[in-house]
Amino acid sequence: MQSSINTSGAISLKNGATLILAAQFPHTGDWYLHNIMAKFNGQWVTWVYNETDKDCHFGHYFDNQYDGMVDFSKRVEKVNTNFDLAAKEDLQQEQEFLAAMQSV
Repeated sequence: MQSSINTSGAISLKNGATLILAAQFPHTGDWYLHNIMAKFNGQWVTWVYNETDKDCHFGHYFDNQYDGMVDFSKRVEKVNTNFDLAAKEDLQQEQEFLAAMQSV
């Protein structure tokens, strides 16, 4: 499962920033986290938005849209890569458990 990119949903920026893009974290346990890109005080910014506290965290600020988009893409890719690696590890552990159970 990969993050889906959108500009709507449960994100309401209380700091006055304008939401440009959002990608929800793919893990169901992290349903409340989103990587976002926004326009804020004349700059482009990427944050992690948390639905539970309705706030933005871990900001990276840029003077141009291109650099903001590159950072947003890297953040989304990193989350997806980490999710994929964790899913593969879970599958491998499950397969090893089932193989061990069959040999008993």
